[in-house]
Amino acid sequence: ALRAEGSTNAGLRDQRLALEWLQANIALFGGDPSRVTIFGQSSGGLAVRMQVLAYGGARDVPFRRAICESQALEPGITGNFTSDAWARVVAQAGCGGSSSSEDEIACLRALDTQAIFEAAESTFQSDISDNIGDIWLPTVDDDFLPAAPSTLIREGRFASNISAMIGWCQDDLNLFTDRSISTPEDTRAFIGAYLPAMNSATLDGLLALYLSTEFAADVAAGLSAEFFRTARIWRDVLMVCMPQGFGAALAAKNPESVYLFDWNQTLLESAYASAGCLGVGVFHT
Repeated sequence: ALRAEGSTNAGLRDQRLALEWLQANIALFGGDPSRVTIFGQSSGGLAVRMQVLAYGGARDVPFRRAICESQALEPGITGNFTSDAWARVVAQAGCGGSSSSEDEIACLRALDTQAIFEAAESTFQSDISDNIGDIWLPTVDDDFLPAAPSTLIREGRFASNISAMIGWCQDDLNLFTDRSISTPEDTRAFIGAYLPAMNSATLDGLLALYLSTEFAADVAAGLSAEFFRTARIWRDVLMVCMPQGFGAALAAKNPESVYLFDWNQTLLESAYASAGCLGVGVFHT
């Protein structure tokens, strides 16, 4: 129903409208429309990359530089996180059981904002199998996002006349990794829950790239070597591999236009120490 009425990816469409307004009017404020830079971190980094992929590159983008920090592409876009969350909200709000998605939409729109909020809040899931709560993601809608990001990148369907800076923090996902992880079996269960469609042989191949012996425990913080191994695998899947792959695709079209960074410093060491968080490392904030 949302796809039929053009209501999918509403937040990204709002961003695009704002960027187009900026492009049209920035000169009136002393700006240069040919030098607009957009920047995003975490979900903002994902939003920046979605703007680069928007409409499969069929439309000119209203910016010339794009910066992504600690996120660029999200594997969950082609997963079930959002559809599962949607089903829970619909049921909790009393709008389930209808024969059509149009009826579900109409039922939800008849509710007030507080009822919608309470339905979403009471059904919220934040475990690793629910993407640690990052469940409302962009959707492939045959319009704003015409195909899976991996497909668009492989086919070269994205804005190519831009420069990009993409990066991650050294221990980007330590803060969100289960601190009780202590064995290789724990690692396998955690990564397997995050990537449920990955077959067993491929999962074993991934884990074999990260030897437990290459990681050290932080005894003072109560964190095992296996915890750090898990966090690094997860970080590389979510924060490193996709920026590198997308960066290579961008550079193939526009050489010397892509810059990658690994942020391994923090100004907040004293604050982390006082909070007892130094063992968590430099993390995504």
